Amino acid sequence: MKKYLLTLLIFIILFGFKAMAQDVIMLKNGDEIKSLVQEIGADYVKYKKFDNQTGPLYNMAISEIFMIKYANGTKDVFNKVETTVEQPKQTYQEEVTQEKNCTMTSCGLLVSCSDYPKILTYDEALSQCPSGYRLPTIDELQCMAKNKTTLNLSKAGEYWSVTTTGNKAYTVTMDDGKKEKCGKDEKKRVRYIKDNHSESAANTNTSKSESKDNDKTLNQKPQAIDNQSNNNYALLHLYRPGMFYGSAVRFNIDLEDQEVWNCKSGRKITIKLIKEGPTTVHARTEADASVTFDAEFGKEYYIECTIGMGVWVGHPILTLKDESVGLSMFQKIKKDDTR
Repeated sequence: MKKYLLTLLIFIILFGFKAMAQDVIMLKNGDEIKSLVQEIGADYVKYKKFDNQTGPLYNMAISEIFMIKYANGTKDVFNKVETTVEQPKQTYQEEVTQEKNCTMTSCGLLVSCSDYPKILTYDEALSQCPSGYRLPTIDELQCMAKNKTTLNLSKAGEYWSVTTTGNKAYTVTMDDGKKEKCGKDEKKRVRYIKDNHSESAANTNTSKSESKDNDKTLNQKPQAIDNQSNNNYALLHLYRPGMFYGSAVRFNIDLEDQEVWNCKSGRKITIKLIKEGPTTVHARTEADASVTFDAEFGKEYYIECTIGMGVWVGHPILTLKDESVGLSMFQKIKKDDTR
């Protein structure tokens, strides 16, 4: 019996020691990560999460870390205080604006050279976006994930995308480029990209208020507008002719899995497309309908939305029209939902 109790006591002591044998990575933003540190390089730390020791190996930039407390009681401090004359604090907007050599990725994006100094909620990421910059779309983020080494992006980091659906926002994980839905109140990393459209507006002496509006327009995908297309985007015109049959039936129009319009009889809308390439417009009632076309900046596209016979409420019909025919039909409809 004594031998059994002694064995049990030793097991409890060893198990308790193992449970406590964790390293704590303390970040500059105040967060703490319970971990097992695997490797410390010149500008990175590799670690595994303590509660998932057989899981993936994470990589974090030392610039984000304040201190590591090791299981044996020792610690490393990474932000050593130097005795220098205090300089006026520079805002992040000024820092980004003054960056001269941001990295151009293979997908043609001018990306800010560093993450925002702290992780942010989705709304904070939008509201703190510096002038001349914007949040990337999902496709742009996935391209950045492929170029993460060049951009010095954290392998484990999730970055906010500007694309939203309902009350959810999307992030992209840098280690695999995987898109995830995320609550807007969660804090994630932020990497802004240079907005060439805003640069052009600034070069033509656009007023500050107009530049602000341009930034806001490009911070959402897609955006309804009422001006003509140019080489920075394409225009998609959706319209539904007024018909007696099915006039009471409404259905939602989705663009690349994002709801953009509640389609009603005798109404129309114009949407700005800020991404070139294959673009899918989708509708659903009791059946699905979709149209895919190759969007090209500087061009305009017309899709007629109608309702066909169905068992219960009818099924949507989407038809890509020739520009001359579509324009003629579009102009006949008076009720415009374009904002």
